[in-house]
Amino acid sequence: MELKTGILKAVKIEKLTMLRKFYLIRDKRRNVSPMCKAMLDFLASTSEK
Repeated sequence: MELKTGILKAVKIEKLTMLRKFYLIRDKRRNVSPMCKAMLDFLASTSEK
């Protein structure tokens, strides 16, 4: 939304690779909703291991 409204602007910088690590923590004792399961599957399928 910010890009569309002009509040932010995307700038591509050549030869600059930015990597970021994310961690997923969840309580395995709790049941996962179908929507949450879909999100977990998506994150697992798109992450580097």
